[in-house]
Amino acid sequence: MDHVIATAQAERTAILRRHHTDAWLAERSRTAAGGDNA
Repeated sequence: MDHVIATAQAERTAILRRHHTDAWLAERSRTAAGGDNA
């Protein structure tokens, strides 16, 4: 049972990290393209 919980937590962490990275990359590319934050 503990293994199942640990796996679920690891998957959720990976998803959150990937989402954060995607948002960060989008912000970087928007800035590089001369967006609001340039």
